[in-house]
Amino acid sequence: MLYLVRKILPVSLVMLSSWDVSRLAAAEMSAREVVSALFQAAEGAPVNWSGKDLSNLELSDIDFKAARLSRVNFQGSDLSRADLSGALLAFSKLDRATIIGTNFTNADMSDASLLRPNLFADMSHAPENLPRFTGAVMVRAHLNGRFDGVDFRRANLKNAFFGPRDPRTEELISPMMEMRGCDFSEAQLQGADLSRNALQTTKFIGADVSGANFKQANLSGADFSGADIAGADFTDAIVDGARFSNVRGRDSAIGLASAR
Repeated sequence: MLYLVRKILPVSLVMLSSWDVSRLAAAEMSAREVVSALFQAAEGAPVNWSGKDLSNLELSDIDFKAARLSRVNFQGSDLSRADLSGALLAFSKLDRATIIGTNFTNADMSDASLLRPNLFADMSHAPENLPRFTGAVMVRAHLNGRFDGVDFRRANLKNAFFGPRDPRTEELISPMMEMRGCDFSEAQLQGADLSRNALQTTKFIGADVSGANFKQANLSGADFSGADIAGADFTDAIVDGARFSNVRGRDSAIGLASAR
């Protein structure tokens, strides 16, 4: 049961009008105010907190009810087990947020930033504790940090950037992104940059990785079965034990023949 039902604070049962929600969104919000507003939001009328600063808040176990959260700053907030499925999170900032077990299924996260978030409750990497990005729209999103085992199936990650972008800052902390065992099956990764990253045993089954950058990536044991790899760049990548059965576009893939 989510936080809204289990720990809801005493509030009026009168539904907030859209005008009231707008006024609340314009103010500095506490976790209490977030919970109260979401509890009172009418079905089919998601709250709109676009541009709001919700950083460093305790927002775990909350159902955001497909809220409109474009350009919201969630930096440093605890979103563990929160339900953000179907939410509009375009250009949102989730840097260093805690997203243990967070549900981002079918959310629009275009141009979102997820730099070094906390994904793990312990060392077990239990699937139920990992965030889910199944079917999410993450076009041009920027991700960096440790994402081992995360579910990106059917996500739209066209032109997404995985890893440190600025060597003067991020690279000193995280020289590569860790995505061992991730599942990108049937995902759209056209033009995505996954270069230099740890992608051992990652699944790209049926994915479209045409034009993607895998330069110097470790793809040992990765599975590209049925994927479209046309124009993808595997220059200096490690592909020991990787599977490329029934792939499309192999003739135009770059550097695959000489990859290790």
